[in-house]
Amino acid sequence: MARFIADAGGSYLWSDDAGSGGITLSIEAVYERALRADIWLNPAITVNTKADIAALDPRFVSLPAVTAGGSGTTTSV
Repeated sequence: MARFIADAGGSYLWSDDAGSGGITLSIEAVYERALRADIWLNPAITVNTKADIAALDPRFVSLPAVTAGGSGTTTSV
C-alpha cells in the first residue's frame, strides 16, 4: 500500500515505520496522523457509507478524509 501511495505521488503517513506488512495502531495514533490526511485507506475494513465509518468509531466522521468525501461513500477506509 505504501508503494502504491508513493507511486501516485502521495505521502504515506507511516513512512517512518521500517517494518513491512500491516501495522496495528491505537485509535489515538490513527486519529492524530489522519488529521493531516486527504485520503484514508485501510484494505482490511470495507465500508459503504459514512454511517458505516461512524459505526467503527464516531470520532472518525470528523476526519478531513471522511468529511470531504465527494460522494459520501467509500469502499475502503
